Amino acid sequence: MNYTVEEVAYILENFERDGPKKVGERLGRSMKVISRKARRLGLFRGASKSSSERKNHWTFDEWDYHLGYLVGVYLGDGNVWNKANFRLFTIDEDFARTTASKVKRLTGYEASVKYYDSRAQWVMSFCNVDFARWMVGSFGPANGKIIKVLPSIEANKGMLEGLFDSEGTAQQYSLSIRMYGDLTPIDTICTALSIKHGGRFKGISQQRWCNRKRGEETEYLSGYTISISEWNRAGLGTYISRKSKNGIRLKYE
Repeated sequence: MNYTVEEVAYILENFERDGPKKVGERLGRSMKVISRKARRLGLFRGASKSSSERKNHWTFDEWDYHLGYLVGVYLGDGNVWNKANFRLFTIDEDFARTTASKVKRLTGYEASVKYYDSRAQWVMSFCNVDFARWMVGSFGPANGKIIKVLPSIEANKGMLEGLFDSEGTAQQYSLSIRMYGDLTPIDTICTALSIKHGGRFKGISQQRWCNRKRGEETEYLSGYTISISEWNRAGLGTYISRKSKNGIRLKYE
């Protein structure tokens, strides 16, 4: 049975508090159907909830590349819904499936990847209280995300690629990551990777981004621009085929 993005959001927000009967009445579906959908989303109530949270306990021992990539995704296009659900909305199927694959590598649990016609987007969803709380607690909520230098070089490489796959654009000779916030940590990481800035590619700058579909420009964002040759020399790439142009290396999960 298909659900709209709005219906899924309603279930995620209200199921644990209201239960299947009230949620079912609101959405015009039976208790049984709502309960089945909630289980697939990783939602439980009462004793079942306590058992599930113990079963899905998550922690990590070291900062590796895959964790860094997921941090970059969260800092870019990712978000945490209802304090428990790590999500990514994207037009790129390969991006959604790469993120889900890295969730599986890191946590051992499966993430959901589905296409929603109503949004014309792919949605990667991973419901895990420990993981979601850690992400928000470490890097801030949706309206106050903070980029940080991570404790290992491999994790920082992963974060750079996650940020580029989320917020990056490719030009003929350079690529840029444009987003709100302080991008100084990106410059610190690139310096550690011996990425050089020459000519007009000077690292951090204030940049406008034009939404051609709407025919409008955003307010100024922080932008970080480097040459594609330096990006490749540092061993970096992208998992999105649409962005693998002008020599940017396409990676596979």
